[in-house]
Amino acid sequence: MKKRLDQIIRDYLYRSSAKKKIRIFYIIGSIIPILVIDTIILITLFKAGRDDMNSRCENAAKSVEYTLNDLFDGADAIEKSVFINKKIYAFLDKGYKSGYDYYNAFNNMKSQYLIWGRASLLNSHLTFFSDNESIINGNGIQRLSGIRNNNWYKDFISSGMDEKLSFEYFSDNIRSIKPQRHIYLIKKFNFYPDFNIEKLVVVELDYESAEAELDRVAGSVPIEVVAGDRVVLSNSGNELALYDFKKPSDASKIAYVKKINCYGCDLEIRVLRTENHILTAIKKNFFIYLILIAVSFILPYLAIQVLQKNFTSRLLVLTDTVKNTDKDHLIKIEDVEGEDELAILARNYNDMADRINNLIESVYKHQIKVNEETVARQQAELLALRSQINPHFLFNVLESIRMHSLIKQEKETARMIENLAIIQRQYVEWNQNNVKISDEMNFVKAYLNLQKYRFGDRLSFSLSVEDECQNIWIPKLSIVTFVENACVHGIEEKAKNGWIFVRIYLEKELLVIEIEDTGIGMNKEETMEIQKKMDKASMEALKDESRIGMINACIRLKMFSHNKVVFEISSEEGVGTMVTVKFPAPAEGQDI
Repeated sequence: MKKRLDQIIRDYLYRSSAKKKIRIFYIIGSIIPILVIDTIILITLFKAGRDDMNSRCENAAKSVEYTLNDLFDGADAIEKSVFINKKIYAFLDKGYKSGYDYYNAFNNMKSQYLIWGRASLLNSHLTFFSDNESIINGNGIQRLSGIRNNNWYKDFISSGMDEKLSFEYFSDNIRSIKPQRHIYLIKKFNFYPDFNIEKLVVVELDYESAEAELDRVAGSVPIEVVAGDRVVLSNSGNELALYDFKKPSDASKIAYVKKINCYGCDLEIRVLRTENHILTAIKKNFFIYLILIAVSFILPYLAIQVLQKNFTSRLLVLTDTVKNTDKDHLIKIEDVEGEDELAILARNYNDMADRINNLIESVYKHQIKVNEETVARQQAELLALRSQINPHFLFNVLESIRMHSLIKQEKETARMIENLAIIQRQYVEWNQNNVKISDEMNFVKAYLNLQKYRFGDRLSFSLSVEDECQNIWIPKLSIVTFVENACVHGIEEKAKNGWIFVRIYLEKELLVIEIEDTGIGMNKEETMEIQKKMDKASMEALKDESRIGMINACIRLKMFSHNKVVFEISSEEGVGTMVTVKFPAPAEGQDI
């Protein structure tokens, strides 16, 4: 398997260009490793940022936990300072005959114990509740009958605990306080079983002082202290005591949660997200990333560009030079610079090109000259044979037939014989291979007139030659050969009427010859096959081809134009065919 993979990679590299290989090596050897390294660095940085954020959240939660415990422990210490004071139990249980007796007892107790003053020092309020209807509400002493319907009292009793922390929002009618948030530490006042009247001691903490203390320890880290489905404390800055508790933030905004239990109340210290730790890490190390990008991508890219300009561009020049070399001449590379392997290869190529060009000049061109002389000698021998034939006999016979047809009023036959005589006379008088377009078109016109005599109304034709093309020389019988193909293979097999169009004009520096028919046409495969035969026309092809006349004409046009001729054929079944011949236009009276 490994050997097979190595073979595939090697074959792919062998087929790829040098520029493509450099890009592949750049991506595999530079970009991918750099991306891997940068990714590891980014992950490390992100992890460090996340760990830092978790550490900050955990520390903030611990600080809040410590502060809350300290705050509630202070309230508990106040309650404990009076919890075992037996005289206070006696004061709360005693039945008073009058308000006067109650106030004397209250003032006597208050003068001996500074319990309310200690509570005020801690921004809290101490209240005793007793199921004694003889006491008078006020000055930190309240009857239980006034709070039995309050939710915090019901919740405390139903909990079955002796001490409990409670967060409530309600109106304190006893103290004529409007609805606001309350923080209570409630404790049963039951240390001495002899005093069996139900009693409570409650320390109410100042809500705004508690939030201020929370804001002090949490700092800029957003904190929510949640009890049940309510935010009982936070440092958001807009938690006023006059408004009811709000709902907690969505779970997606929570970064860290610490659960604690304070005096029977389950609390969650929730640290909220301030900013995505990944974005924080990116912002914190932004310039490091820029440096990494510059070093990892820009510098290697510039180095590759320099290498490509120095290496690949010169290699492409060498490749293009070899590809664009003519058959009989090798092009040399100009201005070879450098001393590396490419420069040595280019100089060696130039030396080889000089030697091969010399060989072509001395051997190949000499052989062409010999072949041309052989062809010229054969043509001279052919002309000598033609000159031995006396064509006047044939012309006299045709003229006699034409006159006989006129005497018998057979004018159409006479006209056809006249066209045949024109063709034959021009053929006999052509003592060279090339003719003017005007003479060739006279031949074409005579041929089409003869074919029209044969096909009748089934054949119509149109001949169009620009004036500047009339005296241009072309190979003889070249146009009429394509016209003959249009008649035989296009019009002859069509049952309906058809047209043949011959158009000759100049297009920039090219002579354009178009032969179009509205015959039976051809399918795509046949059209492509004929196009291939025209492009590859050669003497060898004449031996096996059925359309000898067309191949012959293509060969002579190639020789005449020094292989600069272009053949184009387009056809559609049932519509017709058009052949276009283009080659550089020779000057009037000259070949190319």
